[in-house]
Amino acid sequence: MIYGKYSHTENMEMFRTLSRREKRSELVLFILFIIYILFNIRTPYYLASYVDTVGGYIVVIGLFILLCKSVSVWAVAALGAVAMIIFVQRSRVSTGTAAMSMFLPGEVQKNEYFSNINDQPVTLEEEMVQKMAPFQGHIADDGTYKPILNDTHDAVRI
Repeated sequence: MIYGKYSHTENMEMFRTLSRREKRSELVLFILFIIYILFNIRTPYYLASYVDTVGGYIVVIGLFILLCKSVSVWAVAALGAVAMIIFVQRSRVSTGTAAMSMFLPGEVQKNEYFSNINDQPVTLEEEMVQKMAPFQGHIADDGTYKPILNDTHDAVRI
């Protein structure tokens, strides 16, 4: 009977290959990936804080490339890819980045919200100022008077 793309005998051949003495490390890695994926193992915060950065993502991708080059069975590499994606997601949960991206509003939502709050109607004073005729004439007029200092009550200039 054929399940998907590979037959039962091809799957058994893959497990026979993994059970050989020189492939035991790949079998152990395969089992560790399955355990990590199936059980909800939390990533410690001190490790997650390093992984949940751009540099951490680059390191995880580099580890995946190294894994693909070093294993001979495609199933170990595929399971490793799934495990690394889950590892990054669990790191985001440990640091709180996943919750922030889900529940905090983005810039577009904040700008829309604040523009709705600041949308105030034009007041009567603003309407009247707009309807006023523009000022015609001279504002600064040279006067013929000179100011005179009033009684200083014996105060002295400093």
